[in-house]
Amino acid sequence: MSTWVVLTFMNNRDIMGGTIDLLTFSRIVEQSLMQKFGTKPLSQGRRSVLAATVEHQARYDKASHWPINTMHRFQRCRHCEKRTTYACEKCKAPLHIECFKMYHGQ
Repeated sequence: MSTWVVLTFMNNRDIMGGTIDLLTFSRIVEQSLMQKFGTKPLSQGRRSVLAATVEHQARYDKASHWPINTMHRFQRCRHCEKRTTYACEKCKAPLHIECFKMYHGQ
């Protein structure tokens, strides 16, 4: 996998004009893979800055974000901080239907 990361990084840098360093690029790729295929952490703790970066990138990618009713307990909306049972299907962010477009469109 490390060879793939290096080759992809070089492609991103040379062809696409990427400006991040190899370490940051590797961390973003690994965090994205862990977010999609990894297991959930065993305990709740503080979120890392890198996790926030991956979430931030997924939030604004404008692809496959759909509001769903979770049918679970209320959670705080990420946009207005009021209680809601709706969330984004892709990024799992709790959001009201009214707040959905504003949250993903900035």
